[in-house]
Amino acid sequence: MLEKDMDRASQNILSLFALSKPVDAVPFTVSRLVGISIRRMAVRALQKATELDLLTEPQLLELDRIVQNHCDIGDRWTIIMSDEMASNLPVFENPAHTRTNMRIPARGHDAVYFIGLGSNRT
Repeated sequence: MLEKDMDRASQNILSLFALSKPVDAVPFTVSRLVGISIRRMAVRALQKATELDLLTEPQLLELDRIVQNHCDIGDRWTIIMSDEMASNLPVFENPAHTRTNMRIPARGHDAVYFIGLGSNRT
């Protein structure tokens, strides 16, 4: 951006958004938070490029199309938490997944709830 290279700036911002996709695909809260952080870096770069009036209208339209996909939070947080809690289902459904032979009893409403969901997902 400091070199006023509009094509490189646009490509770098697009690359950051693209980089967040595989990170978001991992169903754990930390991965999803990393994806959000990467997109925040992209938005900051976009803000800076806009302040410098660096991007062309077609580049801005392309970036706008991508940014719009991330504006509506909707059920995103519910899905993130559900994915995180559901990652423990194998331990509850088959205690052999643990490192010991100890059986792990169902704990709390979340585990019982997700055991019910797990049997319906198959």
